[in-house]
Amino acid sequence: MNEEYMKKFNRHIGKPEMLKLVNDSGEEDEFPIHPLGFEYLPHFLKIASKFKGMKKEETITEEQKEDFIGKFDEETVKCMKIICEGTVRNMYPDIDDATMGRFIAKNFMELIMKIMEVTDFGTKNTEVHKRIEHIRKIKEGANVASSETPAA
Repeated sequence: MNEEYMKKFNRHIGKPEMLKLVNDSGEEDEFPIHPLGFEYLPHFLKIASKFKGMKKEETITEEQKEDFIGKFDEETVKCMKIICEGTVRNMYPDIDDATMGRFIAKNFMELIMKIMEVTDFGTKNTEVHKRIEHIRKIKEGANVASSETPAA
């Protein structure tokens, strides 16, 4: 494909966003998270459907934050795993499986939230992305007022 057409396609693909992670020593690193490819659409939709159905709370307890991932069934967690592995492999094609697994395990919530935020498959500014922002607030420990809580 000629270079001019590639530039046109690239203008409509979506730009990567940086995932900022702080390690145990307090150092911050950034990782470019690119939008998912179309092959991940079924996994994205499965995960998005779970975000839309999450119970709304005005105040989130520590126990609820810790149990957040437990709200997802095995099939949804497998979809999250596939999406995270594909994203990390896209960033660093030569990463070994053991390192990738440890990286994803350590940074799972931050990684999946950024992937869902960056990838929209035409859903930007819809209920799914409002729900993702609500979940981000929960994860960060904010008390979420019911007026800020998106409708299910």
